Amino acid sequence: MKHIKIDDKSRFSCEHDNYVLEYEVPKGDFGAKKGVGFKWEIDGYFPTLEQLLNDWVRNAPSHSNPVKMKELKDVVKILQDAEDHIAKLIKK
Repeated sequence: MKHIKIDDKSRFSCEHDNYVLEYEVPKGDFGAKKGVGFKWEIDGYFPTLEQLLNDWVRNAPSHSNPVKMKELKDVVKILQDAEDHIAKLIKK
């Protein structure tokens, strides 16, 4: 199964007529050493690529650095940046 990166911490693949969205998360207790490394965690299955990308944009604030979000305008900026990122990916 080939994974396509959306950004440094997210990717997707196509599996059994579904698009699968995954995020990179710390291993925590799952690794040989606690807190070392990362794993890919499935966030959801989507029937279309458009729905997957819309979900990725909608959830961009929850996958962003919380230090960057102090006011509503910061959340709006993260959403706008996510939309811009997707637009650039599609143009390529």
